Amino acid sequence: MLCAMKTTIKVWELYKQAKESGMKLLPEYSEPFWAVYVDNANRFDRVFNMLYKSFSYDFSEYPNETVDTSEKLKRFKDDVEVYLIANKKRYEELFRLENISDDDYSILNNYDMKETMDRFTSETGEQNKGQQENNSTISDSAYTDIKENALGKQHSTSSINTGQQENTTTHGVAPYDSAETNIESKDDTTIGSRADSVDSTTDAYTDTETIDGGERQRTQTAVEGERKDTDKKDGTENYTLTRAGNIGVMTQTEVMRQHDNFWRDYEFILRIFADISRYCLILVD
Repeated sequence: MLCAMKTTIKVWELYKQAKESGMKLLPEYSEPFWAVYVDNANRFDRVFNMLYKSFSYDFSEYPNETVDTSEKLKRFKDDVEVYLIANKKRYEELFRLENISDDDYSILNNYDMKETMDRFTSETGEQNKGQQENNSTISDSAYTDIKENALGKQHSTSSINTGQQENTTTHGVAPYDSAETNIESKDDTTIGSRADSVDSTTDAYTDTETIDGGERQRTQTAVEGERKDTDKKDGTENYTLTRAGNIGVMTQTEVMRQHDNFWRDYEFILRIFADISRYCLILVD
């Protein structure tokens, strides 16, 4: 008699295998909404096991009995990750609701409106200036410049003194039979001393130079080309208008009751756990 092969495994068995191998029971899916599980996996794995330990994971598509528990755990985590990927958008929106700040949410408000406007302004001004010509004239009147150089009477004296002078000239003759000479004649000339003096006198006089300048006129002309000045101003203006409150269609008590009912039944991670149990687990005896 052949025994039917077992194609399910209990959640508590998967949880035990995960703890013994130092692994997480559920996948490490890298999305912000799932990060709260990844960061607190030990605690949430224990909660998941407590809630669904009597449930089983069906791996009937893998009927081979040789599949060990670690492989079954891996396939279970793969199936859970596929489910999270398929519902990514829904869980992202629920996660956004989970993270609404208390400052932005009032229990008694039943409407909330936010209006944002961005406006770009641009202003351009232009100023055109045509060609400009500037003339300036400088006039000089006639003038006379007189320069005088006056010299006084001048007297200069120069003297040349020459003392007494004596010149002697001697003529000698030598006989044929002797080398010695005998004086034939001797001339003595004596010039007495003298003094030469030169006096020069110049009377006083004045040199005058006169320069006459006639009238003259100088003209300067400056030409400036055409010019165009442009002034441009750009600016960005933005503002956000937020309105929130109770418009009166519901009483404050009714709004608080809805708030209480919602958060009494809502828990983000537990809702995902419940979805996983419906998608990946079965309840068998």
